[in-house]
Amino acid sequence: MIKKSIFCIICDCYITAGPYYVCDKCKYYIHESCYALPHQIDHSFHPSHALTLYLRNGYWCGSCHKHFEDALSYRCDEDDFDMDIECARMPPMTCEGQTHIQHFSHQHPMPLLELGGEIQCFACQSTSSGAFYGCTKCEYFLHKSCAELPTNYEFRHPFHSDHGLYQLCVQHKPFCCSSCKQKTKYTFVFKCIFCDFMMCVKCHNKTPIKYKYHEHLLHLTEPCKYLDRCNAYDGYCQSSVVSKELDATKYHVFECSDCSFVVHLPCGPLPRIIKHENHLHSLSLAPSIIEDTSGEYYCDFCETERDPRVRFYHCEECKYTAHIRCVILEVLNVLNGDLKDVELKVVREDLWENEIGKEEGLTVFDVIFGEASGIENYYIWESTMNLDSHSTSHFKVEDEDIDEAIKFSRSSENDFKSFMEDISELNRKRRPIEVPNNFKLKVVNVEGYKIPLTLAPVMRTLLHKYGDVSGSWVTAKEEKSFTYSILCEVLKEMSSTIVEDVTKNMICDWYYHLSFLEFAKFKIDFVLEHLKGLTHAFVGRQAKRVEDEIPTKLRRQITKLEEEIAEKKAKLEICEKFGTSSKSRFLEEGLNKASEWKWKRAHQGLF
Repeated sequence: MIKKSIFCIICDCYITAGPYYVCDKCKYYIHESCYALPHQIDHSFHPSHALTLYLRNGYWCGSCHKHFEDALSYRCDEDDFDMDIECARMPPMTCEGQTHIQHFSHQHPMPLLELGGEIQCFACQSTSSGAFYGCTKCEYFLHKSCAELPTNYEFRHPFHSDHGLYQLCVQHKPFCCSSCKQKTKYTFVFKCIFCDFMMCVKCHNKTPIKYKYHEHLLHLTEPCKYLDRCNAYDGYCQSSVVSKELDATKYHVFECSDCSFVVHLPCGPLPRIIKHENHLHSLSLAPSIIEDTSGEYYCDFCETERDPRVRFYHCEECKYTAHIRCVILEVLNVLNGDLKDVELKVVREDLWENEIGKEEGLTVFDVIFGEASGIENYYIWESTMNLDSHSTSHFKVEDEDIDEAIKFSRSSENDFKSFMEDISELNRKRRPIEVPNNFKLKVVNVEGYKIPLTLAPVMRTLLHKYGDVSGSWVTAKEEKSFTYSILCEVLKEMSSTIVEDVTKNMICDWYYHLSFLEFAKFKIDFVLEHLKGLTHAFVGRQAKRVEDEIPTKLRRQITKLEEEIAEKKAKLEICEKFGTSSKSRFLEEGLNKASEWKWKRAHQGLF
């Protein structure tokens, strides 16, 4: 009688019927058929070499792609190929009358199946339902599109343009995709035959993403570490008040395979239109707008507060709004799909005329130092500048900030004039202007002026609204181009900052740059008048803080000081009672020794 639950040591299957070989003492059982396995076989699935029987510590079967530990394998050392015993002994299968393929990765014919539920494709490791080529006996399935990938592929992929010939291989061991940098295993991989470039099927299927302010193509991926700031020239992470939306979407970034350029998802190019299953109409990407002055903005999807500084998805017909993070799956589905007919929009693109112009292959530096002279005496090119590089978030109120806010709360017209004079005096003492990051980008031609790529829409809007405002101090087109770029940088910075976030340092920077434009005889009274009104609003906002923000901060400081005072009083009480308090024998001896040794040298008693 066969004992319950005994396994063949060779094939690891139940022994349900004899004959079989047994050693009860060692609990060692072998099917008679397994014992008779030939030492070497020829197999149609690996016709190049014979397969030899080995006992292996661990291996992946090249046919069913399952992992085996401490099991026999028919192996080809030359090709590093293993086949488990069951697959090696499996008889040929046919699929007569069915649409099928004989795939290089599996020994059995794979019929085309329409499968429901969540089926995992071995090639790309994603799960879905639908059309698969599969072997139900071995539970091995490939998406129809993945199964039809060519094994030898000649093409120039945007993420690896150096070489153009790839081979599709099965990868069991962990590897890092050279494109998305993600580590994976048990999948298909495209290997470059000339170098060590390896690309997963998901990246092969992705459409590269064009970001208008970067010369290389980007791809969507997960960052290796959290990024406080990205390389987007208009990113939300560059502002003085960083939105929570960045933290909520931190696991997705746009990355360049050719350089270290990385952009946060909310800061990068997003689809203009998406469709969400929970809403009847399509949702459009809306700019960071303020609908009213209530100060309260909400996401209708999650019913929590929404930062009005950040773009969101919106249905105009229903007045329905949603955080980017609340519709992120729909956004990612679009970005990971075919982008041929998809319009992508960058941050603040709707604020200016969208036409940019043709790149000229030069930067502002090339334009000024290649064709003009003199301006380099006023600007530092070696380091970069953020117009708010030394600003502090107005939520971080220190004592000096509190004093200044209280001072603003008592402002008169004369005090405002004094404040403006202080700004002028401060700017006169400042170091030369540092060139903004935007000035490192390629320039485009805007009505004869060479303007950085990101500032071209601002320049076009400026000329359309006010005409040519250049003055007589500079006559060369190159120098005027530089000066116009400074003006456009200020206007763009203003456009990306809500009044609530304006700081004193921002105002100082804007006046500093505008004072240079006045020196250059540019006709900018319209900007100066606007900035004066903005400064007046800033003073009012600072004064308002005395009513609604500063008291809370002061109470918090007072509470902290009271806690510190109470802690110090407790320590003082311990000090005052020390002379009369009882002490341990050890401490008494220490006190006597301290008194006795007080004026001795530390080495006394050693010699």
